[in-house]
Amino acid sequence: MPLYVLSNKQDFDNIIAEKRLNLVVFTRCWSYESKLCLAQLFDLSNDPQFAHLKFCRIDLNDHHQNLADQLNIVFCFGRLIFYNDLFHFQSNVPTVRWYCQGTNLDELIGIDPSQLVTK
Repeated sequence: MPLYVLSNKQDFDNIIAEKRLNLVVFTRCWSYESKLCLAQLFDLSNDPQFAHLKFCRIDLNDHHQNLADQLNIVFCFGRLIFYNDLFHFQSNVPTVRWYCQGTNLDELIGIDPSQLVTK
């Protein structure tokens, strides 16, 4: 199944209202982490193991800032954290949410490839 691109709030509202599990990733076009996540989601969207999911993306550029505000998705440029003897850049871009029948079931903030599969 492809990775669908949602271009407006009406598309988003229609997708989350469906009676199936939908994964929606909120990105920013300038975000390197968003690009990495999208590559992984594209691969997962074509994996038969995840055929029950509809994978969608909405880029929260300036035109969709109202939607980001309504969903309480706050984008920042990130911070450095020290983990496993290394410094890592951590950001809340992208945000991945799972929806079914209008309900937000779960959320993953930032990029963690292992959690995309296990959630």
